[in-house]
Amino acid sequence: MCIKTIWKRFAIGFGVAVSLAAATGTLGLAEDSIEMISPSGFMGWFNAPFVIELVVEYQLDSPAECGGASPQNYVELWAYGPRSHLGDQWGEVVYLGPDPCAGTISRSIHIDSWGEGLIDVRSRLKGFVSPSGGACCGYDESFADFSYGIDYTEPVIEITVPQVGAKYALGEEVLADFTAEDPPGWKIANGWYWLSGLDKVTSTVPNGQPLDTSQLGAHAFTVTATDNAGNRTTATVNYSVVAVPITIVPTGDAGPEAFLDTVIEVPEDEDPPMAGDLPLVATHAVGDVITGSCQVLYEPGYPIGGSFVHVYVYSVDIDALPEVLELLNHWMAPYSVTEREYQIAWETEDLAPGYYDLVLYFEDASTVTFRIQLT
Repeated sequence: MCIKTIWKRFAIGFGVAVSLAAATGTLGLAEDSIEMISPSGFMGWFNAPFVIELVVEYQLDSPAECGGASPQNYVELWAYGPRSHLGDQWGEVVYLGPDPCAGTISRSIHIDSWGEGLIDVRSRLKGFVSPSGGACCGYDESFADFSYGIDYTEPVIEITVPQVGAKYALGEEVLADFTAEDPPGWKIANGWYWLSGLDKVTSTVPNGQPLDTSQLGAHAFTVTATDNAGNRTTATVNYSVVAVPITIVPTGDAGPEAFLDTVIEVPEDEDPPMAGDLPLVATHAVGDVITGSCQVLYEPGYPIGGSFVHVYVYSVDIDALPEVLELLNHWMAPYSVTEREYQIAWETEDLAPGYYDLVLYFEDASTVTFRIQLT
């Protein structure tokens, strides 16, 4: 008796069949020993639902020497779902008749909702045989085993350096620091079960190597990780390179985090009123002088006057969509040596009632905007 098993894997939605190379295994060397031909071992990881198409071709020898008994020969087929979903399984026993015959057994195993992990598949042939030189009869059997790995989970990336929005000095040495891993799996009855594992990790610069700080402006650091099933994750962190890193400290009289001396007081549990696209920060009468101040700190953190603060004033039409801004004035905020701060003074005497934006622009290219209503 001999039996040939052909396994194919079809990806649902792709319409491409992948034929798997066959490996031959024999059981016993007796004259009527059974031979099972099938793939064996681990067939690889996949990240999409698929169908295993099984075709078993068989040819039985005459069982007359066994008395022509009722069917004694059969093929047993089964598949067990991932070890994280022990209840998923499929199986069937196909009995082969006692008379000389040949035929084909075709089955489809739909692997579309079995979870992640290993799918173990086996074909088992058992039949009556007559050992060489021996009396009738005995059993002989043969197995063919293989498995698929199912992994739908994307790798996990954590970028420690650069941090989101970080600012670095021109030419500063900053070493990239990140981790990339395939999730470690889950606890099951017989221990930890793991996913497919990382296949490839690429990054703007290798882990532990210097970031690009050779040019001023915005930069992006990107890491891409792919696992052995083809799942991919990409993470990007933006940072900037400035002439000198600075810390901006508001010193306005309205509070420890206020740039202006007078602002609208809003209870902690309420949101500020909106004026068009931005919250309304202050309301003043035409003719008021709107004042404020801030410090600029370099390392090691003391105020300096060698930086700058640009002040821009725009009129705003909040009824337009999108809003329309018109630049009215621009100046450099003077630095007070005695107060060690940059001081803001905006005279509104010649302006009409309406909404205005007061914008501060700093050395590191950051800005802060205040929407103010003049009445």
